[in-house]
Amino acid sequence: MNTNRAPDIKSSTVNTDDVLAANTSGKENTGLGYHALISNITAHYNTALGSRAGQYLESGNGNNTFVGAYAGNKTSTGYYNTSVGSSALQDNTDGYHNTAVGYYASSKNISGYYNTSLGSKALYYNTSGNDNVAIGYYAQSSASGNQNTAVGSHALIYSSGSYNVAIGYY
Repeated sequence: MNTNRAPDIKSSTVNTDDVLAANTSGKENTGLGYHALISNITAHYNTALGSRAGQYLESGNGNNTFVGAYAGNKTSTGYYNTSVGSSALQDNTDGYHNTAVGYYASSKNISGYYNTSLGSKALYYNTSGNDNVAIGYYAQSSASGNQNTAVGSHALIYSSGSYNVAIGYY
């Protein structure tokens, strides 16, 4: 028996034909994962790591970073977005300058911009609000509005107004 043998590594088959398959003039893009950046045509400087990360990104200014399964999945023309976590910024289509870190963080954002969410499901249902900061589990997750700051688990969870600050649980 050979005791110096490296352990067997099991991995799924990677078909690189579907990564950046539609790219015509986009430059300096990196995609790794099933259907990562598959629809990109002209956008530049994007990074997508994970199954279906950045799947529908087609054009725009680019400079997006999507890390995690379905991260930035529906982004088509959005730019300067950063999402780290499974389904973070998943429904974003044309929102820009958003940062989402955590499982489903800012997942339902469609066109909102300048939002920062940190925590599982932070800013989850915010679809078009702008300039919001949500830090914590479910922080401002059911809320809409602009220029809100929520820090803490469930902070501002049901708020629909603007210019609010909440620190603490609920």
